[in-house]
Amino acid sequence: METSSNEALTFKPAISTFPVAAQLAPGGSWIRKPWRPPAGRGILWRVTPSYAFQAELWLYQGEAGWHFLTLPAEVADQIAEISPAARKAFGSVKVTAEVKGHVWQTSLFPDSKSASYLLPVKKAVRDKAHLSAGDSVQVQLDIEPDSSPPS
Repeated sequence: METSSNEALTFKPAISTFPVAAQLAPGGSWIRKPWRPPAGRGILWRVTPSYAFQAELWLYQGEAGWHFLTLPAEVADQIAEISPAARKAFGSVKVTAEVKGHVWQTSLFPDSKSASYLLPVKKAVRDKAHLSAGDSVQVQLDIEPDSSPPS
C-alpha cells in the first residue's frame, strides 16, 4: 500500500478493550506495544489510514443549518479507493475526526455535486473549537476499521 504526504498509517487494536503500553526507545522516541493477554490469547492489530488536510467550513442552506467540510479531491479519491468494504448506508464511511483538539466519531457522506465526501461538524464541536462558516480548518481524520471479524 502506497502512502502519500497527507496520509499516515496508524495501528488500532481490533479488540479495543486491550490496553496499550508505551515504552521509551533508545534515542527518545516512544514505541507503542500491545498489552499481552494471558497465554493462548493474542491481539490482532489492524492498519487504518489516517489523513490530515485543511478545508473551509461551510453552512448548508437548508432548514437544519448543517455545517460541513468538503474533503480535498486527493483525500476523497484515496478514501473511495480503500473504503468499499467499510462503506455503510448511502455510501457513508465511519471515521474519527479531530479539529483543534476536539475529537468525535461520525461518518463521511459522498457528495455527487463536489465528487468528494462531506464531513459534518456538529454544533458541540463548532462551539468548543470556536468555528463558524468560512473558517479554514485543519482536520485529522481516521477511517474506522470494519468491526466484523477478519476473514
